[in-house]
Amino acid sequence: MQHTATHCNTLQHNAQHYILCGALTDECGQPLTQAQHDHINQVMSEADVVYVTRTQKERFSDPAAAEAAKGSYVITAQTLTKAKPNMILMHPLPRVNEIHEECDLDPRSVYFRQAEHGMYVRMALLAVIAGKA
Repeated sequence: MQHTATHCNTLQHNAQHYILCGALTDECGQPLTQAQHDHINQVMSEADVVYVTRTQKERFSDPAAAEAAKGSYVITAQTLTKAKPNMILMHPLPRVNEIHEECDLDPRSVYFRQAEHGMYVRMALLAVIAGKA
């Protein structure tokens, strides 16, 4: 079975928001294609993984543009109806308003497990640094 490794981020450029989707290589080492999209709904049905982050206001040179971008990229239960049944939805947490709470109970939402696993990794790293592992 071939999977498409997809990573989507929002990019703000000249007050235009883009969804950038791309990947490194497939399981055979062949480069995967990369495309630019204006809205998550254009790629939601194709993605195996959707990794959502907050709009990062510190990356905007104009505070007004950062404020305008706020809330323009939101995952809702309606958005998830367009997704594959086995797609996974990730987020580094804490979220602001990028993913509605209604998505939390969707089995494709893995961000709470993602946060838990990250905690164990950090614990293991601290144990190694402290010489306890």
